[in-house]
Amino acid sequence: MFDEREEQEKLTQKESIAKEIDNKIERIDEEIEVITVRQTEIINHIQKLENAIQHFSNLIEIEKDRDKRSRYYNIISHNIELLAKLYSVYREFEDVKNKYFKESNDLLISKIRIINIELEKIQKDIEDTNLLLSQMVDNFNNNQQNIKESDDLLKDQKYEI
Repeated sequence: MFDEREEQEKLTQKESIAKEIDNKIERIDEEIEVITVRQTEIINHIQKLENAIQHFSNLIEIEKDRDKRSRYYNIISHNIELLAKLYSVYREFEDVKNKYFKESNDLLISKIRIINIELEKIQKDIEDTNLLLSQMVDNFNNNQQNIKESDDLLKDQKYEI
């Protein structure tokens, strides 16, 4: 009775740990998805800035007024600074995603280890059960042999009434 309750508690605890690992992995996957969406938005902004820089570069080539060309250079310079910041943010998001992927992998490895431990316990239980079954069959055979020998002895003996 005590062993059954203890085994049930262990099973419940293992299921709880497995569920917690699954929940953590799910939250990490959701965070990765959010970061991926943000990275897509950053890429769109980067493309817009690169197009704007290209546009102002073209304007500089055709513009004759020095003041306007100077403003265009300033705009390009400002956009390049924004591009650098966006690339930096993109890289930081990529680092966070890699951290999340590593954490997710570590959790999966932990779950696999738990499963392997359980499989080893099951394998040991199977081996123990096989050994016990083998002993029971041997005992049964021995008992059958003993009964046969007893029957043979009884047949050989003559009883007088």
